Parts: sequence; structure tokens; C-alpha cells
Amino acid sequence: MSSASWWLLAGLVLTSPALAQPFLYVANQATDSVQVINTLDNAIVRTIRTPFSPAGIAISADGTRAYVPNAGSNSLLVINAANGAVLANLGLGQQAPVAAVLTPNGQRVFVANTVSGTVSVINTANFALLANVRAGFSPIALAVRPDGSRVYVANASSGDVTVINTANNQVVRTTQVCPGPAGITTTPDNNYAYIACPGTNSIVQLELDTNEVITRFDIGRAPVNISISPDGSTGFVTTSGSTTIIVFNTLANTVTNTLELPVCLGARCSSAGVAHTANGRFAYVADPSSDMVHVINTDTKAVVSSIRVEGGPRGVTMSPPAPAPDAVEVEQ
Repeated sequence: MSSASWWLLAGLVLTSPALAQPFLYVANQATDSVQVINTLDNAIVRTIRTPFSPAGIAISADGTRAYVPNAGSNSLLVINAANGAVLANLGLGQQAPVAAVLTPNGQRVFVANTVSGTVSVINTANFALLANVRAGFSPIALAVRPDGSRVYVANASSGDVTVINTANNQVVRTTQVCPGPAGITTTPDNNYAYIACPGTNSIVQLELDTNEVITRFDIGRAPVNISISPDGSTGFVTTSGSTTIIVFNTLANTVTNTLELPVCLGARCSSAGVAHTANGRFAYVADPSSDMVHVINTDTKAVVSSIRVEGGPRGVTMSPPAPAPDAVEVEQ
């Protein structure tokens, strides 16, 4: 019988050594843990003990590592995402690390140290500290430009955004944005950043090429964190002192919807972190007042599920989408 080329499974053999599941990572500050939720069925699949007071979480682009700053122990925990094992617990020598972002190539992790007023830069290959970059007063949140060229630092006490060149870890610009900025995020098109300004109940839009503020718009509540949909069309905003979620259109920069989370315990009502799934169909919101993570259908703007977690969930980060499987030709 002569050799013939043929394809399995309607023409393809699909192979991929490490197809990442769509996991959500939740930092529980009250119980010093990170919990991992499989967003296919919203089941908690892993609980990882951390040092004191875990905060924002960064996930590598290949989905293999999670980086967790711990404000109470001044350290950065590095976790093997496949099995939850701790790979390293890095003492930063800086005070109150609260946020982390990775460059898209995964080679550097940037960590905001609120009390020290610095951003630590770490080589992810060997965990070496490369620099402590001076930011503004009380750096509280970070975002990376999708092309990896810049990291943006929201400084709560100085009311500005520090722009860091990732090629040399130098500050290239400081832009005044608003009193007490909180969350910051960039848009998928590489053009803009949005900054939450709780003191003025507004959101500021920053143009990334010029690092200039181009728009400010009122949302009627004190914004805390912002997640932009993967297609860049909408933003979901958590708010301080309430369980109100604000939705805005990024083309017009106007509020299009508001919705209320289902559980609220008196004066403790609040929402914290927010993150979209890779397909944009759902947004996950941390609710520390009720120890829940709520799942919002982004089409209907309705809460479709609530997941009880350990305690005091704050930061939520979605793992990147699974890589496309390779097609392998089989000779027979």
C-alpha cells in the first residue's frame, strides 16, 4: 500500500502541550489566599496560601505563572499556574507592594510599592531585581501598553500618572490626571489609557502617544477599577462605597448602563476588581463586602452567577486565552 497523506479529525490532528483553561485568579486579602476559578463552570479549582495581604495579580502571557504582590509582607509570590506550587517568594526591600503587571513578552514584571513610592522591575528568568524606579506619591495601580513599550503608574497621593520606558526603566513623563487616581487600564488598540478618579466621580482618558489627558467624563459614582472589553468597545467600572457597576461606551465616552450587584451588607457595600473573559461575554467582579465574585453577562448587563470565595476578594485577573492548536500532518 502506497503512502498517503491524510488528516485526522476532519483534516487535522490538534496538538498543543499546554492549552490554558480560562482561569480567573482572585486575591483574597482577608484570608491571605489566591483562589483559582475555572470560568467554564465557575468552580473553584485551587486555593493557594500566600503571605500577608495579597493584592493585584499578574499572569504571564503563556499562562504558566502567576505573580502576586503581598502588601503586608513586602514580597512578590511567584506561582506555577499548572499546579499551584510556589516557585519563589521574592523579598522586594520596598514597602506595601499592591499591584503587578508583566510586559507582553513575559520578560519583566513591574510591581507598584505604595508606601515606598517606587516601582520594582524584576527579570522573570532569574528573579533578579533590575531597578526600583521612583514614581509619584503612593503608586497604587499599573497598566502596560499592549506593545510593551511603556508601563503606566497611577499615583494616588500625587494625583498623577508616571510613564516608564520598559526598554531602560526610565521615567519619560509624569502627567497630572486627577486627585486620588485609583485603577488604570489600557485599550487593546494600543492608543489610550483610562484612569478611575473616585474623588471627582469621573474617568480620565489618556492618549498614549502624547501622554496627554484628552477627555474627562462624569459617571455619577466614585470609580475604583476599570476593565475594557477585548474588542475595546465598552468599559466596566467598579465603584467605591456601593455595589453599582457602571458601563460606558469607549467611542463616545458616555455611560450606557448601570447595574447593581445582588448582595450588599449595609455600609460595607463595595466592589473591587473587575476582569473580562477573553471572548468578552462575561465580566467578573470581586465583592469584598459579601465574599463573592459576581459574573455579569456583558450582553444583557445582568448578574448570572455569584461565586463564594474565602474572604475579602480584591484583585481579579483573567488568564490569557489558550493558544491556537497546531495542525500536524500524519503520513500513512
